[in-house]
Amino acid sequence: MRSALQALLIGLFLLGLVAGCAHPLVGPASAEVAQSNLARDMNPNVPAQDLRELVQGNSAFAFDLYQALREQESGNFFYSPFSISIALAMTWAGARGKTEQEM
Repeated sequence: MRSALQALLIGLFLLGLVAGCAHPLVGPASAEVAQSNLARDMNPNVPAQDLRELVQGNSAFAFDLYQALREQESGNFFYSPFSISIALAMTWAGARGKTEQEM
């Protein structure tokens, strides 16, 4: 029984290996490059107060998240509050309606 199970598992592994190396049945989807004719503002004029609020908000978020994670972890842990903040900012930029308001 054990050798039959081992043979079955090895067979499934080899089948997966062969299937993964096979040529795709369909070709890649054609992709269009999104372009804009608008000039990019490389030096936006952002008021100093807005920058202060951004820094304070990101710092508060980082410390609050650290406190929440620290309570759940018993050993060492590492996280990047900047990466999480950027990911949420990109999500917010694409959100509309109620989701945008709640974020």
